[in-house]
Amino acid sequence: MKIVQINTTYGMADSTGRNVRELHHYFQSKGEESFVFATQYNEDGSSNDKNVFLFSNLFDQKLHAFLSRLSGLQGYYSKSSTKKLLLDLDKILPDVVILNVLHSNCINFKELFYFLSKKQIVTILVLHDCFFYTGHCCHYIDVGCTRWMHYCGNCRSMNKWNKSYFFDTSQKSLQDKKTWYSNIHKLNVIAVSKWLELDVNKSILKNAHITTIYNWLELETFKYTNLVPERIKKYKHRPLALAVASFWDQDKGIDDIIEVAKQIPELTIILIGRTKEQFEQHKNIISLGLIKDMDEMAKYYSCVDIFLNPSKQETFGKTTAESLACGTPVVAYDSTAFKELIDSSRGALAEYGNRRDYIEKVKDVMRKGRKYYSISATRFAKENFNGKINMELYYQFIKSAVDRNGG
Repeated sequence: MKIVQINTTYGMADSTGRNVRELHHYFQSKGEESFVFATQYNEDGSSNDKNVFLFSNLFDQKLHAFLSRLSGLQGYYSKSSTKKLLLDLDKILPDVVILNVLHSNCINFKELFYFLSKKQIVTILVLHDCFFYTGHCCHYIDVGCTRWMHYCGNCRSMNKWNKSYFFDTSQKSLQDKKTWYSNIHKLNVIAVSKWLELDVNKSILKNAHITTIYNWLELETFKYTNLVPERIKKYKHRPLALAVASFWDQDKGIDDIIEVAKQIPELTIILIGRTKEQFEQHKNIISLGLIKDMDEMAKYYSCVDIFLNPSKQETFGKTTAESLACGTPVVAYDSTAFKELIDSSRGALAEYGNRRDYIEKVKDVMRKGRKYYSISATRFAKENFNGKINMELYYQFIKSAVDRNGG
């Protein structure tokens, strides 16, 4: 079986690039021919893999971004680089093509889906966010939108996600996606949470074959350790909280983090990730920037009393999963995938958008203490985020998709 994955990135520096890399190696370990097409490598040595290819370039991506912002249409440009990609796919003649995150100014969806339909290739959409079934946005919980179920239009998020300066093209984009998908009779969907699968079943993808497979962790890395990172040893005598995001903004809940710091001054918050904020006025927020070393991250997760994830919307929530794997309770909002990752034995859920309730839940978890939650948290992580088990679920889903469609 020939399996092709297409994603914006390949490698360990981000979650989707890491997933693609690990699946690539897993498929090869099963004796399958595995190929990856990406727009960039995330790690040294990736270019040495003869089955990993780049299909775009920086000039093409910048031009695509410019045209997309003018027209409001994401995924309608990059024709030349897409045609080159399709020529390579035609040489490989894959049995399965797995599409990951591609709304990054790098591909022409019309050309891609026409090719997949014409060649009758089993196609799997992996939903790391909601873009594949909306007219424009990657998430919609924050604006309370349900238009994606039917028609889109009058988009409340045109200046967010794939920004448009002038035109609301969400209705056209949703209709085009519906047309493109209808021509692929071998369409399958993997959602990364049960919450996401429920919403997919209300969308233009409801007629596809849909399943849920959680993202996974390297559980040999993300587990409890008593090693304390040097950078925070001087704070270890105080109650500690950890908050992690690749980039901190309002959607990720930076304002909530600041308010927790104000209302619970005895709590020192370790903030990891890029941010525009300056925290000199908040003496109990220690901003450390982005940390890519996973062994180091496991130390941070392990040495704190509580993990804060006040994100407004997560299709999965990998930092939450990593925290649980290290035995640390999580406080989040009662929305999206958080509802299936967290219960009262693994942390607490606050009423969505209710900052006061969030702060009270933080206090409750602190009172009970980390030990109250650690056994349940680590058990849940081992049962749900095991890489070998979840990658095998991918593999079996792919095999059944090929068998189901006469492959």
